[in-house]
Formats: sequence, C-alpha cells, structure tokens
Amino acid sequence: MCTRRRRQVPLLSSVSSARRRRGSGVFSMGFGTITSVAMVALGASVGLVLGEDLQQSSDVKWLQQPDLTSNGIDIRVDSADGRHRVIADDFACTERSLLTDVHFWGSWFQDKKGQIETVHLKIFSDDPVGTAGSDTENKFSKPDKLLWQKDLARGEFGEELVATVREGEFFWDALRGELVYPGDKQVWEYTVRIDPGEAFEQTGTGKNPTIYWLAISVDLAQRDLQFGWKTRAWPQHFNDDAVIGPDPWLELRYPRGHPYGSEQANSVDMAFTLSFQRRAVEIDTFEFTLGDLELRMPDGRRETIAVSGPTTVAVFFEGAQEGDASDNNGNGRDEVLTEMLELDLTGMSPTLGLVHVGLYPAIPSLGQIEELVNNTPGTLDLPPFTASGTAASFFDIFVEIEAGGGLFHTVAPKRMSTLISHKPPGPVAVYENCEELELYTASGQPTGFFLGCARHQPNPPVEIDVFGLALGMIELKRPDGGSERISLAGPATAQVMIPPDGWAADTDGNGREQVTTRMMELDLTGTSPTLGPVHVTLNPTRPSLGQIEELTNNTPGTLDLPPFTASGTAESFFDIFVEIEVGGVVLLHEVPLRIATVITHKPPAPGEVYVDTGQGPIELLDANGMPTGFFLDGGWLVPNPIRIALRRLGRGRAEVSWPTPATGYILQATASLDPPVRWLAIPPPYDVSGGRYVYRTSGTETWRIFRLVKPIP
Repeated sequence: MCTRRRRQVPLLSSVSSARRRRGSGVFSMGFGTITSVAMVALGASVGLVLGEDLQQSSDVKWLQQPDLTSNGIDIRVDSADGRHRVIADDFACTERSLLTDVHFWGSWFQDKKGQIETVHLKIFSDDPVGTAGSDTENKFSKPDKLLWQKDLARGEFGEELVATVREGEFFWDALRGELVYPGDKQVWEYTVRIDPGEAFEQTGTGKNPTIYWLAISVDLAQRDLQFGWKTRAWPQHFNDDAVIGPDPWLELRYPRGHPYGSEQANSVDMAFTLSFQRRAVEIDTFEFTLGDLELRMPDGRRETIAVSGPTTVAVFFEGAQEGDASDNNGNGRDEVLTEMLELDLTGMSPTLGLVHVGLYPAIPSLGQIEELVNNTPGTLDLPPFTASGTAASFFDIFVEIEAGGGLFHTVAPKRMSTLISHKPPGPVAVYENCEELELYTASGQPTGFFLGCARHQPNPPVEIDVFGLALGMIELKRPDGGSERISLAGPATAQVMIPPDGWAADTDGNGREQVTTRMMELDLTGTSPTLGPVHVTLNPTRPSLGQIEELTNNTPGTLDLPPFTASGTAESFFDIFVEIEVGGVVLLHEVPLRIATVITHKPPAPGEVYVDTGQGPIELLDANGMPTGFFLDGGWLVPNPIRIALRRLGRGRAEVSWPTPATGYILQATASLDPPVRWLAIPPPYDVSGGRYVYRTSGTETWRIFRLVKPIP
C-alpha cells in the first residue's frame, strides 16, 4: 500500500511544532534534546521538529538529523576549485519501496550564499570490509556498484534557510585538510522530490536488510564559493563511517582540532532524510507446488529428480492499487516486478538420497510479469485486473541445492519462464528452463555438478473429495471418570495435493512416494446418552493435515494407487484438530488426533475406516486454554460408508449385496428396531458376483433389516 504524499514543508520549521521548556533554551526532540543552540528569527522563531510528527509519518523511511550545535561540521562537497568531491553515507533498507524524497542539510562557507546549479544524487551498493565485497582488501566499508543516479538542475530542488547557530559551526575541506571555526552559522535545507517512475527501488526485509550508500555532490554557479554537507547529530551513528571520494574513497572521522577528534568513537555520519513510497504488494503463497530438475553428476551421469513443497512469491505493483503497472523498459507493454521469497522443495535421488531445493539467500531471486498486449495503459492486462489477457512471467532464481551431504548453489540465475493467463498463475502454468548451470560450494569452488532442465508448477491441480455422508465415532472420557462412545454422521471434505496424472515425489527419502492431504470440512453430529447433542467440526485455527504414501513404488513419479495406476495400496493418515460442542461448552485440543488406514483407492473405497493410532487420551481444553476434565480417547471415521443394496427375489427371499473392496465387514440382521434391538451375525464367506459381496436369504427367516459391522479395537 502506498502512503499519501505530504505537502512540501521543510523538515526544520517553526518552534510551535516542537515542545519547548519555558526559560531553559532546550528544545525537546523525538531523539532526545539539543542544548546550547540559539535560534534566531527568520520571520518567526525557528526550532527543530524532527520529533514525533516526523517519526510517526509512514512515508519517512530513514532519518539522520543534523548537528545544530557549535560542534557540527559542514564538509565541503562542491567541486568549484576543480577538485571532484563526492560524500557518501550508508543506510539500511528493510522493505521494498521507491525512493521519492531526499532531504539534506548544508551551509555556505562564511555564510556567503551562492547558487547550486546541479545536485547529483547517487545510490551505490555496499562493499563491506573483507572478502564479501568487490575490494577483498578494503579496511573500511565503502560504496561499491552504482545502482541509480539522478542530476537535478536549478529549479528541480527546494532550498530554504531553516536555522542559525549563533556560536557558529565548523567548515571542513577534508581533501585539503582545512578545518575552520567558525566557518558558518546559517543552516539550509535542500529538498528533492523524485517521480516514482524515475525513483530508485530499494529491496530488503527486516530479517535480511540491504545496505545502500547515498552519495551527494553539487555544482556551484560561483567558482569562488564553497558549500558543505552537514554532519549528523553526534554521537548518533549507524553502521559505517561516511566517506569522501570517489577515487579513492576515504573514511571520514572527526579531524584533529575538533572537540570530537580526540574521542575514541569519532565516527562521522551525514545528515539526511530519505522518504520512500510503499508499493502495493501482493503475496502469493502456494502451499503445494510440483517440480523436477535434472542433475548432471561429476561422472557425467544424469538424474531427473521429482520435488514438491511450498513456494511464496511477492508481486510489486507500480502504484497504490493492485494491478497498477508501468512500461519501464519502453517496449509499449506494462510490467510489474516480482520476487520469489520462498522455495522449499524436497525429493529423492536414487544415488544422492534426500534432495532439498531452496533459494540461495545471498542474492534475491527477482522476476517480472509483462503483459503481451497493452489494452489498458497503467494496468496490467491480466485477470483479475482486467477481464482477459495473457502475460510473460519469469523469475531469475539463484538456486541452492542440498544433496549427498553437500550444499551447492548457482552463481548465475536460472531464468524460469512461462506464459500466464491469471495472477496468481493457474493450474496449467509451468515455469521451465533447460540451460545448464554449474553448481558451486559455499566457498565458491566448482563442484562438477550441473543443474540442467528444470520445471516448476506453482499451482498444480488438486483433487477435492467430497463425502456427503461420513460416519464416525469419538470416545469421550468425562470429568466424573466415566466414558462413552458417541456415534456421529455428517459431511466431510478432503483436499489431496495431486494432479490428475497422479504425479508424486518421495519427499522423506524412504523410497516410497507420497502426496499431502488436508481435511477441509468435518461436520458430524450425534447424541450422547448423558450429555445430549454432540457436534464435531474442524478447528479453523489449526489445519488438519495428512498424507497418502504408496506401499510399493512400482511406478516412479506416480502414486501407485488406483485410479492413477491399475493396482496398489497406500497408507493414509490425517492429524485432526477438532472442536467438540457438547453440554453447552466447546472443547478444543492442542495435540492432534491421528487417524490412519490403508486405502486401495483415491478417494478411499467404500468402507475403508480411518482409526486412531492409540496415542492415548488427549486433554480437552476450553476456549481460554484451561483444562475441562474431558479427554478425547480415540475414534474412527469412515469417509465413504458402504451402501448396502437390498433386492427382493420372490417367495419371501431377498438378496443383500455390497462392494467387494469393503473387506473385513460382517453382515448382521434383525427383525425389528424396537428396543431392545437384537442383531444376529451372518458370518462369511459370502458369494461374489459382479464386483459385489452377495448374501441371499432362504425365505424362512424373519429378518427384514440388515447392516454391516467392522470390528474396530
């Protein structure tokens, strides 16, 4: 979401905006107090307002307030004498946004005011101390690569006299080694507004901030004048010392002859404020994605490894509204930037064992979505932002692969691209690339492994299994020590993360492939003989996840279970979190109830029963997390109950049948449901005909009602 632009006002303005202690001459600021500073009238008394109102403004991103004491220094930053001067200071980014405002403070030597013809702004990447940057022998951090620059001529920036320091301040020509006191008294604020279309886009997060350098230099209209950029209020300091350069960059520390020059912590920071415009950002989270990658081994062998797992992507729009886009590359089509934030895929290699594919954390994996036809300028022509449209989408992914006891990464990005007809991508979108890239160790050494063809399907089709009538049972232990089994019935819905072709991967390294499942709906009702009506539903705050894993891997890459293969069986379980409404209270639990079975089909065949795994009583809590005295002591669920067919044969005879996949069931019969009901077991074997178990009565029985029972421990 973009912030609203505030009206242009100087960041140093009237004292009415600050809190002033009567008679003390001290101005109370958001960052503390500044003492012994006399502010003289500029049409009105002047004070500092770098406090609460500015700090609470959502579009101010970085603030280093000026030193307005007599110890402040203005460091010469012009080139009027023919010596090129650029001063730079570092700042941190914790959120992707556009640099739209720059404020900096400065003074003219001996207050001889001239005219700035051009302000030069530049943003550099960071070259840290040591081997992590371009200069492996540098002794201090300094600017590295130029990322952005803008030159502003007279009239393209604001200038305002905002304060006067009565005692005067220092003026320092660092390249010539000349320190003058008092060098100036007047403080000027310079304001630069940058159009978002021309702005620098910074990236970074709170967990992984990015360090940048702001560099400023100025051209003067008068060659006999000097202008200096003001230092930050001391001893406030961020990260690295400011530098002056650029050829070479020299570290800035308070010089000899200055009160802070003898201090141990004599680092120099510059005074500036950066304001950033937040873009509308949409985060697309894919809990289940599919992929495969080809690895070329050092001995030349090739393996294709199926992987799956979650992926998260950020889409950065060009304005405040989702769908806002711009033609930044001048090809007549609007685009938006993207970034892959998470890639967490696992699979199994027959020779390397468990394989994990993620993002190399040192370099962001950036991308783009660009419409194919610009029918709506300023809006990405792609559903849901427009009624129709298609777009080219890619990510330059820096891949990190953990396999065979090693951790490898690509030095060059793997560009994964596709065409999409919706944002987020629909089920048919597959990103792919067959360019071969060598993999390197953490120390930058080649491994002999190469990453070849790769595919990634962020939003594969999933199957939804809806069961209109499921049967179940829970066993409750009451606070009085008694227990009871409560029969339940109602609808249930499960989601299976599997495409129509049955694609699956061995993500736990046991040689068998599996897919993730999730119970999406459970709405069962029943009656307790002592507590009355009982209602069991899923806890909406705790996902009830599960898995289907084949028992034998006869078809690598496919779940060996009908209907995906002709035959096969699989273990299936759900870790269920339920809410039990009974006796006027809602009972919850923190430990999941695992119910499991072996299935012969997806969805489960009629009569296949999920039974608790015997984990023992689970304590039930109230809505405040307090014990209730109730315990959940197991249960079972038949998502697809057997439908019994009854057919009259004449002469008092009848035929009872049910599907053959339902094994382990015993047929029972009774003449009446009037209590007490007496069920008589009719043990197997039963005839089999047309894929159904069949039992035919002789005509002499009085039975009229039948049921199937499966013994459950």
